[in-house]
Amino acid sequence: MRIAKPSDSFLRILQKLKIGTGVAMIPFAHIAAAAVTVPNSVQYTIPSTRTVTWQGNVGVKGGIPNRTTIYTTLSPSGGSDLSAIQNALQSCPANQVVMLNPGTYNMDSSLDWQNVNDGVVLRGSVDGNGVPTTQLVWSDGCIYMRSYFNENMLTEDNSV
Repeated sequence: MRIAKPSDSFLRILQKLKIGTGVAMIPFAHIAAAAVTVPNSVQYTIPSTRTVTWQGNVGVKGGIPNRTTIYTTLSPSGGSDLSAIQNALQSCPANQVVMLNPGTYNMDSSLDWQNVNDGVVLRGSVDGNGVPTTQLVWSDGCIYMRSYFNENMLTEDNSV
């Protein structure tokens, strides 16, 4: 069995759909996508029964990266924080951390991981009990992570 790459038309649909003000994207594997309208006041929290304890490898090839070198630390501005975070990620050296202080970061467009060096980590803060104290709030856009591949990259034995 050969796993096919997503069609170009499907990729164009994904690029046009946004998560944020009034629109949510629901991908279905590599075969379809649907958009639904939701009120702007909706906030979604993942139920604790569906969260992952970030220990061991949690399905991450090679395990969770242990990055300890902080490249820069950012604080919420009160306005849009997207440019500051995007610029920090793109200028961060490989295998280092962009740290976010506690608070709410306002995002008004898509955060794009293209041109970010290998192994860069965007890390939020936690309190003394390990409870997250950093929140990213999108009024428009999404986190945009691209993966480029061709039809020969996936085979029956999953070798790349």
